[in-house]
Amino acid sequence: MDTLDLYGNKFTGNVLDDIGIMSMLRNLVVGGNNFTGILPSSIGNMSRLLILRLGWNNFSGKIPPELGKLPILEGVYIHSNQFTGEIAPELGRSSSIGRLYMNYNKITGKIPRSMFNISSLRELGLSRNQFSGFNES
Repeated sequence: MDTLDLYGNKFTGNVLDDIGIMSMLRNLVVGGNNFTGILPSSIGNMSRLLILRLGWNNFSGKIPPELGKLPILEGVYIHSNQFTGEIAPELGRSSSIGRLYMNYNKITGKIPRSMFNISSLRELGLSRNQFSGFNES
């Protein structure tokens, strides 16, 4: 399977527990539902993932650093959820992300300056979080 698109339904619960086993998936679109739970570190097994759309749900917990290690991930849309914690430095070291939307969450701490040095990054959405400044790393 290349694409899993469940956008705009009335799904609830945790869809992502076993997401890492879908290693061939290129597009994961589950936005506009009422999914909960965390984004597991097993997402790092999805080496072919291009687009991750999780917006408009109730996902929570920290954003796993493994996202920054996915080799061809181009679009990350995790806005409008309940994500917390700080941005992992690994995310700022991505060589492929072009669009990264983390707006409307509860992310805290300092924004790594490395986020602004991602050569492929064209759009970065960080509004409506709880950031306290910029980190030098």
